[in-house]
Amino acid sequence: MANKPIMRGIRLDEHYDSVLGDISSVIDMAKRSAARSVNFMMTAAYWLIGRRIIEFEQTPVLWERQCIMQWMCWRMLPSKLRPTKKRAHALR
Repeated sequence: MANKPIMRGIRLDEHYDSVLGDISSVIDMAKRSAARSVNFMMTAAYWLIGRRIIEFEQTPVLWERQCIMQWMCWRMLPSKLRPTKKRAHALR
């Protein structure tokens, strides 16, 4: 086996492995940080959605408004929550 080039007393393959390990660590830390941020934001979003629903349910409303809201929830809301082109593109 041929001798590998040496850079300041360290073989290049050892130096390469060290740099590769450092880069890999940075990427792993960034992924974990991004996951924590997304989890935090999704939790906050769901909490706000729940709060808004509770506020709506606890306000005195007319019977007609309740019927309209129930109809909207069962008929219209699922179609409104389908991914739009903008949201679908962001998921890619």
